[in-house]
Amino acid sequence: MRKLKKDLQLKNTSDAYLKKLKKFLDLYQEGKMSLDELSVVTELSKKELLDYFHKIGGAKATVLVCGGAGFIGSNFIRYILKKYPNYKIINYDKLTYAGNLDNLKEVEKNPHYKFIKGDIADEKEVDNVFAKNKIDYVVNWAAESISNDTYLPLYKAGQIKIQTLEELFLNLSVDGKHNVVKIKGVEIISINNSNLKALANHGGIGYWLPIKQISRHYYKGKLIQLNQKWGEITATNNHSIYDIDGNLTTPAKNPELLSIKNINHIPKKTSFGNFKGAKLKSLLRIMAAHITEGSTTYNKANGGYITNITNINEDWIKLLTEDFKKLGYNPNFFKRKEGWYQLTVSNKKLYGFLRKMCGVYSRNKFIPDFIFQLRSEFQNLFLEHLCLGDGQIIKNKHSITYRYTTNSKKLATGISLLLTLLRKNFTVNKDERFDAYTLVFGNDYTISLLSKRQKKVDYEGYVYDIEVANKHNFVCGVGNIVVHNTHVDRSIYGGAREFLMTNVIGVHTLLEAVKRYKIKKMIQISTDETFGSVELDEDRHFKEDSPFAPNVPYAAAKAGGDLMCRAYFRTHKVPVIVTHCSNNYGSYQYPEKMIPFFLFKALAREKVPLYGDGKNVRDWIYVEDHCIAIDKILHEGAIGEVYNVGADQERHNIDVARAILKILGRKESLLTFIDDRPGHDRRYSIDTSKINKNLGWQSTKTFEKTLPDVIDWYLKNKQWIINIKKRTEGFNLHIKKS
Repeated sequence: MRKLKKDLQLKNTSDAYLKKLKKFLDLYQEGKMSLDELSVVTELSKKELLDYFHKIGGAKATVLVCGGAGFIGSNFIRYILKKYPNYKIINYDKLTYAGNLDNLKEVEKNPHYKFIKGDIADEKEVDNVFAKNKIDYVVNWAAESISNDTYLPLYKAGQIKIQTLEELFLNLSVDGKHNVVKIKGVEIISINNSNLKALANHGGIGYWLPIKQISRHYYKGKLIQLNQKWGEITATNNHSIYDIDGNLTTPAKNPELLSIKNINHIPKKTSFGNFKGAKLKSLLRIMAAHITEGSTTYNKANGGYITNITNINEDWIKLLTEDFKKLGYNPNFFKRKEGWYQLTVSNKKLYGFLRKMCGVYSRNKFIPDFIFQLRSEFQNLFLEHLCLGDGQIIKNKHSITYRYTTNSKKLATGISLLLTLLRKNFTVNKDERFDAYTLVFGNDYTISLLSKRQKKVDYEGYVYDIEVANKHNFVCGVGNIVVHNTHVDRSIYGGAREFLMTNVIGVHTLLEAVKRYKIKKMIQISTDETFGSVELDEDRHFKEDSPFAPNVPYAAAKAGGDLMCRAYFRTHKVPVIVTHCSNNYGSYQYPEKMIPFFLFKALAREKVPLYGDGKNVRDWIYVEDHCIAIDKILHEGAIGEVYNVGADQERHNIDVARAILKILGRKESLLTFIDDRPGHDRRYSIDTSKINKNLGWQSTKTFEKTLPDVIDWYLKNKQWIINIKKRTEGFNLHIKKS
């Protein structure tokens, strides 16, 4: 009892009071009394009680964190587990593109932490979680999205290359020759240059036809991915594609896909720069070997730039050793202990050349563009040596069959284009376990029974369409799939319900569960974007009761979820609180977001792209301050209230970029300006006086003091970035790489 008196600094010290107090404290720790009830019966403030439980490590509660694998959610989970060691955290996350369990490596073995993969919009899944776990609080950070890019073959000025639709659009938008016209949320570029061509289907043969227009619009929702023996394509539910008989249909019907296996084009080149004849063949063998079995590494110990090629085939490695010698290099050939053969070359120019021409790491390898224009004998040589690495060459009495497997979508697309240029039949099989493509070709390749796999994938970003001259189709994706160009696709309207799945339907599902299972409190994490924008020179700040005026679909959907919370509190007395927070920054933020994206661009000495004039304003709050605010609201916030959470640290985007460049010692000449994005709000500004006054919270971390620490975290955690890059094609691919 003495310790209890000391820990709580009690004034009333009678034995009767202390005995009664201990009984109530035990009831709370057993989960039989809420913190609010405990505060009333003990006449102690919730802060005093929480400080006491924190001191003795006895505070107990189960918190369901929805969207906890993302940037802010994962920071919140780590914060809560550290401050309340006896709290149990259930992380319920769908693991879309920004959901990353690497963010929570340090707590994954904590006995009080559990991860469940699931979608808050799925009523049965959510009900199952609530039914099996005694949940006290719900904190909802969830917002779904995923990034996906489709490659297409292009022909310009005698050169064939493979680009994503994003890359094509952005290259055109910044070349100084084309204008972006915006109509009802759709961005359109008209192209007058007849030299830029895409493949289109005519009578089962691919023809290079001029691209007349390319358009895009922002989309958040479900895309449908079709994987078949002919290839792979990912499109919106209503985007028209062709079945194998040439009939128009949609991905939702999962038709047998129409693909191109012949192109009206005969490559004739016999050289690449100074490489001709035997030297060209040596270069092609080396490139094929590097793509399939090679790696490039920088040796910090001796400053060496090393190219390695390793394989069990001694004769092949010896042949490649001679190829390197023909090109003027000094390879080192040796046999490794495990029986593999390896050659290494230490040369900085070769290191840089192979990385530029063929890519780095298996998921990012690709076929060099010049190979598409070489004569067939050179292309066949390249393919053969590609298969000597990550492939098989199966020789029978009258035939040869080749199999090649890669986890690089760009490489799979390039191989399918190369096979089509060579007029070779082939099939494509995708192994979902490893996200890898296997292409089978030759004069005795096997056409298996059609396996039509269809799945829905979450997506947030731009979706694209192109229009080619005299045709209503174009060719794209792995396997040269024929799709219909609809210009302004029906998906701009057809995906409206999917836009709302997480932010409205998902919130509604959680509210129903909170009501049904009598949960103590739910915190709905929202955004300051719901209030819309204010002008730069306005002396106006949005308060909690300011009307909603969202300017982008994402913010409109978030506003819908917030209003649903209000309605459930007013109608059903559901214990819910809504928060509106400004821009967060800190560790574990997905690399496409502004601060880490600018950081990585600057580190690579690439252009740092700013939308518009760079003067858009955001209020920046350090993520730990946000977590502390939610902690306050979770334990002390009033049911049915709304709280704005911000740091009163408004900065122009260009000033944020300059601050990053200054810390890294980079010049401001890296800054570049690109076309503004649709619906880009000029300035967000919220009034946080309510939470400051009512809960005694305010941001304590300044932008200037914490930004260097944040940058230092990313510099020290490069493996975290590498792991993300392995799962994705890149970040903000709609922004041109300079």
